Amino acid sequence: MIKNNQFHIIKASLLFLLLSVSCKKEPERWKEKHIIYKDSLYKIPLDTILVFEKDSNFIKKDGYYKIFYVYHTSDYFIGRIKYHKKVGLWKYYHSNALEGEDNYNDKGELDGFQMVYDHITGKFISVYHFVNGEQEGIQKEYHPENNTLARVYTLYKSSYYRGEYICYNLNGKIIYQENFGKDGTGYYKEFSNDSLYREGAILKDRYVGMHTEHVRFYEGLPLTIQTFNNQKGDLYMVKKFGNLYIYKTKGDSMVYYYSKNKTKRVTFLKGKIIKKEQYKDTIWP
Repeated sequence: MIKNNQFHIIKASLLFLLLSVSCKKEPERWKEKHIIYKDSLYKIPLDTILVFEKDSNFIKKDGYYKIFYVYHTSDYFIGRIKYHKKVGLWKYYHSNALEGEDNYNDKGELDGFQMVYDHITGKFISVYHFVNGEQEGIQKEYHPENNTLARVYTLYKSSYYRGEYICYNLNGKIIYQENFGKDGTGYYKEFSNDSLYREGAILKDRYVGMHTEHVRFYEGLPLTIQTFNNQKGDLYMVKKFGNLYIYKTKGDSMVYYYSKNKTKRVTFLKGKIIKKEQYKDTIWP
């Protein structure tokens, strides 16, 4: 039989143990897990490295890698590191299904085809092409609903349209066509589910005049964004109207005025000014 004082000693000891356990700091979770393999078939593992948030300057040594993320261990990518850079073919998996492929040159730059797949159906979402890190040549995008072509165009130095530009609807019919020639002049349109999403004029690689974008979010309510550029391609004004929920304002439209690296933002409600704000730098909407 345990005496009363012994009982209190045991009780205190148990309480101390419980408090010690509960007060222990939860161990830091790793951010990435790198498994390094000897071979390109990923059959012979050499090492496993856990990368934490503090290891932002972690330098990968040469080898074939399979890299996992902490909360999504069925999401990972595989490929080769050489001289601390990605080289050759890299593959990306989501829920253990192939979702994308990138090709890199020996400098670690995207070079060749970059393909994105629907990880459920395995069909193309996009096929882009790169040369020495720049998006160059023919680019293709597909309708995710039925895998038919949605847009085909040619890029120069990642940002500039060249030659034929064609948009297709879900039935495979052309709904818009333009030719930007060799100097990047024309009028572009982008569609989403066969509805016009973005449009505007381009003059010799410069966005000029008014460009309009229609965005739907927050219960599907539309937000329209109009940007205005002068003939040199310099942005001088942006208008927003419609669903301004994200801006937490009582207004129904906002206008940004840009001049000499300064910004003036004016909020309207039914055509009347309800708020004016001045900034000493460029505030992007």
